[in-house]
Amino acid sequence: MYNLTPDYNVDLDLLKAKVAALRIESEADNIEASRLLGEIDNALEDITGTRDGVIAEYEKRIADTKTEYAPFISTLCDFKKTVKNEMLSYRERAKMEISRIKDEINNGTIEKHEIFVDENGKIVNKSALSIRTGEGLSSVCKHYNVVITDFTKIPDAYKKFDKQKAIEDAKKGIKQIPGIEIIEKVAMRYRGKSTNAA
Repeated sequence: MYNLTPDYNVDLDLLKAKVAALRIESEADNIEASRLLGEIDNALEDITGTRDGVIAEYEKRIADTKTEYAPFISTLCDFKKTVKNEMLSYRERAKMEISRIKDEINNGTIEKHEIFVDENGKIVNKSALSIRTGEGLSSVCKHYNVVITDFTKIPDAYKKFDKQKAIEDAKKGIKQIPGIEIIEKVAMRYRGKSTNAA
């Protein structure tokens, strides 16, 4: 640890007083001024020498610090490069896999389906898909449970109680239906494939 406070053996206050009192009115005064100039010059050399020594120590410490940290920085940069390369590789592999799946769908060797799984891991529904996205094979979807809380308050349109109609309306945003409680749940949707039987 280096001292940031300037450290020198120069009495600046004394020199300041001598400079302030300087009046050259004779040759003797001129000689004294010359001595004062030498004293100031020596002080300046002493201070700049001390400063340069401190700077040299700091520069050495900076160089040593860079050397000490270089292996860690190099390793982390390598890690970063490896991860980026793997991400790029994954994108290419994913594109190839999606292309392969599309080809198999087109030639009829696999069928498309989607599975809805609730938060407890139970399969809620499985239905056919018309498309398979290129960005991934899993997504989040919503499904609804309908509970009748007061049949007397149910609007006439629901008197026979069409559960499917209530769910369809809920999907459209109509969720405040008197006498019915719409329970919205989140499920994980998995898009998979299965081989057609020959």
